[in-house]
Amino acid sequence: MSLALCVGVAFLLLAGSAFAGGTTAIAANQITPYALQVGKINTTYTIPGATGSVTRTMGVARQLASGNFFLTATLPTGFTFAAAGNPGAGNLSLTVAGGGTIGAIVIFNGGTVGLNYVTYQIPVTGSFATAPTFTLATATWQVIDTLGTLSGTTSPVTVQLTVTTSDANTGLPFDTGGIDSVNWISAVNGLPTAAIAATTAVVDTSVGSGRKNFVVAGPDTLAQDNGATVTVTIGNAVTPVYGSTGVPYVVQAGDTVKFRFDGPLSGVKFIYVNTGAAGVNQLKYTVLPADVTNGFAVVTMPAANTAIAGLANTNTAAIPITFENDTLTPLTSRSFTITVTSTIAYNAANNSTVLSATNVSTWSINGTVLLANWLNANTAAYKSRMYLFNETSVANATVIVKLFTLPISSNVTPGALIGTVQLTTQLGAQAGMTIRLEDVITAGSFTPAQLQGPDGSYNVAAEITIYTGVVTGSPILGPVTGYCNTNNIAGTMSFGSTPLSRIQ
Repeated sequence: MSLALCVGVAFLLLAGSAFAGGTTAIAANQITPYALQVGKINTTYTIPGATGSVTRTMGVARQLASGNFFLTATLPTGFTFAAAGNPGAGNLSLTVAGGGTIGAIVIFNGGTVGLNYVTYQIPVTGSFATAPTFTLATATWQVIDTLGTLSGTTSPVTVQLTVTTSDANTGLPFDTGGIDSVNWISAVNGLPTAAIAATTAVVDTSVGSGRKNFVVAGPDTLAQDNGATVTVTIGNAVTPVYGSTGVPYVVQAGDTVKFRFDGPLSGVKFIYVNTGAAGVNQLKYTVLPADVTNGFAVVTMPAANTAIAGLANTNTAAIPITFENDTLTPLTSRSFTITVTSTIAYNAANNSTVLSATNVSTWSINGTVLLANWLNANTAAYKSRMYLFNETSVANATVIVKLFTLPISSNVTPGALIGTVQLTTQLGAQAGMTIRLEDVITAGSFTPAQLQGPDGSYNVAAEITIYTGVVTGSPILGPVTGYCNTNNIAGTMSFGSTPLSRIQ
């Protein structure tokens, strides 16, 4: 056989292809993805069956006179072969003959423990009329990641397999001029996606509720804000995610998935992570005083939990989230975000954030709450008025007035609730309303002892709630505005006008 290429019959196909002078194709479902969670230095990876094939179409038509040649596959930097998964001669096959023939392919050298390459010898027994195509099946190979390249939290990490050709007589490369490396295996987050279906709840501001319950609408009950869902998915229908042994990845014993809820937690008694039917695999987290103080709560789901342990390959877990109030604490408008993180027992370096802080629920009230900071309830000497302006198109809004005494610096007793009155007159759409303090006092049958407060001067504050009722739960989001003032009874002195402060 000739010691050099037969230049007269060598020709290039598809210049600029993925392999030197030729083409290569790795189908999307043949790049083997492993879960980052299983990676660290010296982890052994088994290539799953029916994955990792590398198809190389050569750029030259090798002639019988040119002689036998070598095809060498080189592992990514830092990877070596492991004992149980050394390459075999049958891994390489001629899949498109191109008019030529070859003898039995054998491994010339390499492909053993600790080495990072394998060289196949291809005997040419009949000249090729067109460029041949070879397929290298890497399934069941075992490789050791000596550098821990496939670990960490960056997703994806992809490493390449390099395939080159050389003359069997001279050892010199041929079919050169292109790129010899292609993506081969990768590491992705084993919990790559978490989608949020956010929800809302409406706090009922009616007299009977005392702002301690939700409006019953849709999935919400008096005490529970339902409807939010966190959907955690591993892999997808096209590309499974594998563990290091080549089987579909499953969250391992000792691993956890943590759900952090950030937001005002006053009045929240429980957070449910409903991973199964009621009472089955249902995490019922009790909100602690420290959670209320810190403004966040962390619910930890162990890998043993069915919803997480069952996550493998293309599985998806839809996890409903419920907030339950204590029915004792007045609730306020607020919103909650959720952050999902994974903690990996095998290698803490693989802990990752599956989902950054994302809104999961928003609470509004079925109305607007305004505050008159100062009024005088000595109706024999003063006239105090509150003026409302409903600039919305919501009609027939109910108005509730709560009166509070004002604290003074020499008395450590805070202001106290005097009482609550629901007005008989409703606020119309794009209309105004005047509220006389003496009418509120009369309607509530409040006594002088209740009104005089710690200073004995009948100074009060008024909280005014304008709401739409408890049937639809439709919130008035504003603008409802207003102001208040106080004059002496003779109308000869005014204490000025003060805008009503919007609380919610």
